[in-house]
Amino acid sequence: MIRKNMPLYRSVYNDIFEKIRSGYYHSGELIPTEEELQKSYNVSRVTIRKATDLLAKDNLLVRTAGFGTIVQAKFLSSKTVDLLGFNDEMIAQGKTPSTKVLEFGITKTNAKIASILGIAEDETVYHLKRLRLGDNEPLQFEETYMSTYLYPNLSLSHLETGKFSFVESCGYTIDIAYHQTIPILPTKEIAELFGIDSLTPIIKVNNTTLLTDGRVMDYTEQYINSPKYQLQYTRKK
Repeated sequence: MIRKNMPLYRSVYNDIFEKIRSGYYHSGELIPTEEELQKSYNVSRVTIRKATDLLAKDNLLVRTAGFGTIVQAKFLSSKTVDLLGFNDEMIAQGKTPSTKVLEFGITKTNAKIASILGIAEDETVYHLKRLRLGDNEPLQFEETYMSTYLYPNLSLSHLETGKFSFVESCGYTIDIAYHQTIPILPTKEIAELFGIDSLTPIIKVNNTTLLTDGRVMDYTEQYINSPKYQLQYTRKK
């Protein structure tokens, strides 16, 4: 589905993204050819190539010479309104949640982040790093990018108390979050923050959250201290 308020390539990206997430395109399956996609979306071949290049860069598709383009990612998705926030989850477990904002500033995006957020490369974004704790124990590290245009009044206090509640207070409605979960070894920085060995596996979650108008709320790379904390999602029936 093409959204009028988004760049064409981003609309195509989001639609193919959703088809992968929903299982319409399965892991290991060939997607339609560029010519077929061009006809399906009624856009130029350049637009299709830009969308699929980004999907390949994000490790969702892989091109195989002489064969075609294959889905290579599996997704977990959940409505963010049904997503149990970190603070609520800690409280439900009888723990005291807290957040340390390690970095908070404004920067210009690189090509990858601009493409994910659906903005121009020369636009500015908030770049922030947060450490989430339960009973003062580090459980989750987040690196987030958010549009300065959508949230001109974002402040340090908002990040310490709750990102979702701030976004909703700006009059936006959160629609859905896409999660790509990957087991990795921690960097030196993250291992030190978590107090673990650099050979201890952790979970990385690439998280893209959309608003109901199709715009991207934020892009966050979450690192989960999996020996001590398991990421949980709660969905309503």
